[in-house]
This record gives sequence, C-alpha cells and structure tokens, in this order.
Amino acid sequence: MIPDALAVGYFHSDGYHTASGDDYTALFGRPPGGRTPEAQLFTHAEVVRRNPGTLSDASLLQASLELFRFHLANCPRDNPVSIFRAAFPEHLDRLMARGEPGFHHYAAGVLRQLGANFELLARYLRWLIMQGEQVPDKTAEACYTMASEAMVMQFRLMRAVISRKPDTCEDCLDQLEASYQACVPVLARHYTGGTV
Repeated sequence: MIPDALAVGYFHSDGYHTASGDDYTALFGRPPGGRTPEAQLFTHAEVVRRNPGTLSDASLLQASLELFRFHLANCPRDNPVSIFRAAFPEHLDRLMARGEPGFHHYAAGVLRQLGANFELLARYLRWLIMQGEQVPDKTAEACYTMASEAMVMQFRLMRAVISRKPDTCEDCLDQLEASYQACVPVLARHYTGGTV
C-alpha cells in the first residue's frame, strides 16, 4: 500500500491485482471523512510460512500430533458456542441497528472465522486418518457441520439485516453447539485424556 500515491497491490485467490486513483479512493474511503468506520473495507491476510527444512513423514506426524495435543489441552472448559449464544441477542440488536456495512465486519470476524477454522480442523483430521491415525468416529463430520452451519447462519443474518427482520438463528445455534460438543471434547479426551 502506498498511501501518498493512492495505490495498492494485493493478492486475491491466485492472482495479483492493483487498485489506484478512484478505485483506491473508493476502497479505502479517502480523502478523510469518505467512510464511517463501519463502512471501511474489511481486510485480512493469510500468511504461509515455508520452512526449507523438511521433516520425514513420521516426524511430521509426530510434530503435528504434539502441537495438536497442546492446543486441545488448552481448549476452553465450557462450550464457546454456548457462550456466544448467550451474547448473540445483543449482537443481533447491534447488527440490525448498524445495517449492512456493519454486518460485513461481523460476518468476517465471527462467522467466517468460525467456519474456516473448523473446516481446517476437518481437513487436518482427514489428513491424520490418511497417516494411519485412529481418529474418533464422526469428529471430522462434526467439524464440516460446524463450517457449513456457520455459513448458513452468516447468510441468514445477511438476509435479516437487508430485510430488517431479525432472525435469532436458534436452529443454527443448536446445530453449532451440538457439533462442537461432538468434536472438540471428544478429540480432547482421545488425544490428551483430559476433559473439555
């Protein structure tokens, strides 16, 4: 990003793109006062670190499992979806008051992150299975359910914001709570012997 030149270069999917002039101004709300904080572009970065030293398959699996056990041992004791559910009515009120511009920040920061992380966990569990690991039945399936249900909830909330008709998404939250319970605590018991 080169603010003085009103230009930015960025990667999106498999391409490199640029925006300058009026496009830059429209994206970043410049000159000052061009956009409210809720209407600012939501940006995120994905970083891939490459380690030139490679591990053998067995070493990679062991290092991976060690890290997985560490994270499972540090999971919250209470179902975080239940905690989110308790706070959600207040979130919904704010979403409805802010309208569409505020929704994008919320969706990207909450629901997309939830779905993307559980899809990644599902893929990791599938990889463990391909390495010969005995992964508890249906945990990967529960992760995929989390990912898809987070996306469903995101679209339902978007429709609610646009139509100005609140949707409490109770059935989505039911599914998310149950899927989390069928996944993370089960994996924690299996891999750490602990309870989550």
